[in-house]
Amino acid sequence: MRILHIVRHADAVSRNKGLPDFERALIKKGVKGARSVVKRLRQSGYNADAMVSSPASRALETAHVFAKELSYPLGRIDLQQSIYDDASMASLMAIVQAQRSDATGVFLFGHDPSFTEFAHYLLPGFDHEMPKGAVVSVAFDTGSWAEVTPGQGRLLGFDYPISKTEEARRHKALRRDITRRLAAAMQNELHKLDPRVAEKMSSYVSKTARRAAERFIELAPSHGVGTYSVRGAAEIGAEERPRSNT
Repeated sequence: MRILHIVRHADAVSRNKGLPDFERALIKKGVKGARSVVKRLRQSGYNADAMVSSPASRALETAHVFAKELSYPLGRIDLQQSIYDDASMASLMAIVQAQRSDATGVFLFGHDPSFTEFAHYLLPGFDHEMPKGAVVSVAFDTGSWAEVTPGQGRLLGFDYPISKTEEARRHKALRRDITRRLAAAMQNELHKLDPRVAEKMSSYVSKTARRAAERFIELAPSHGVGTYSVRGAAEIGAEERPRSNT
């Protein structure tokens, strides 16, 4: 199996600052966001055998953040001018198909709108937009990258930076879901033993389930708030959606 991680660069200096587009670097928010996403990738067990990036500052700096977290040599990042100049579906596909056969995990860093379009191009039914700093991970059941074709991909994950408020909301939702499932399972088993006693213990069971859920999230971060998995488009706030060619 081959896994391609399509990474849109993180938040960068605004176009209004007067810098040449090619030189727009990441801002602190972008670095922090990229770091949070790649940490979740690493915790989920993904590795990097190859990294290919647009040479534009904001894309390359995003690649550097990922490379450092995944212990990938910065000097081995392959810079492809075409990702910045001519990110057509054909040119991006050519880059993917040219990857060496022994590389099972490849990261591609670049820009929108082409990267969102490329994710749509590879994944049937995937119609989400990629916010800045987003990663779409695509699996291909092929023997080599040269065999990859449009519409053949299988979605493994879709992640992007989130605010502290959103992180807190997700933590609460996850805790609530785990608590509900644990409480239901315990109540079911107790009910089999003695329905009357089980009913009296419902409050105690709920409190115990909540404490267990909190402890589980603490000990199993790969199942926590930042789990790298498919996230619905409705979860992407309007302020996070890409509005321009960046």
